[in-house]
Amino acid sequence: MLVLDAWSGAGKTGGARRNGRREASEGRRMSIAFVVVTLVAIACNAVEAVANFVGAAWVKRNSRAVGVPDSWLPFLGFVKAAAVVGLAVGLFWRPLGVAAAAGLVAFFVCAMVAHVRAQVFHNIAGPLLFLGLSAATLWLMVAA
Repeated sequence: MLVLDAWSGAGKTGGARRNGRREASEGRRMSIAFVVVTLVAIACNAVEAVANFVGAAWVKRNSRAVGVPDSWLPFLGFVKAAAVVGLAVGLFWRPLGVAAAAGLVAFFVCAMVAHVRAQVFHNIAGPLLFLGLSAATLWLMVAA
């Protein structure tokens, strides 16, 4: 691993300093980021899944705007709920978490495509935010 030395700006290989404290500190920060980002993704997608299941008015309004029929909402809620379970288990067993995060990335890429195809941009920030959160979760699942 290439690590920049904060004092000289020069690159060093390894980054070990005083019995590996730098590596341990970087690993700890990465683990904290992994847990925090994953928990945020779990919470956000759980809210979204429940909103799909109960047919919240704002969910119906947004899905209708991009041409998704109301009859699809329970299935979309199930997909998000399955991803929530996968992310939660992924905190302890990474392969399932990676699969769930990758599934969410694919899901929200499709949501972005639906928005662009329907030329609905007034509410595109939601899927974009979820896509970014899912991509960050996937990256941390693999890297941490």
